[in-house]
Amino acid sequence: MQCPTCSTPIPDASRFCMSCGADASDRNAVSTASLGEAEVVQMVRMLREETQGEFEIEREIGRGGMARGLLRDGDPRPVTA
Repeated sequence: MQCPTCSTPIPDASRFCMSCGADASDRNAVSTASLGEAEVVQMVRMLREETQGEFEIEREIGRGGMARGLLRDGDPRPVTA
């Protein structure tokens, strides 16, 4: 099951999201925060363009709440978007 507010995976029996605190008791709610594959590809492309010459975005390493963590070349600290 995913939180209907932030799309964080949560246990099926949860009443509230452990990430954002949203009410997760409505099992029919639709998530408003998830991005489709095309939107993710576009976001990564835009980040690569904006950070060109500073570092290179390699891949997504995690997501949750309201951000995604991206691995960047040459620096162990992730970029959040």
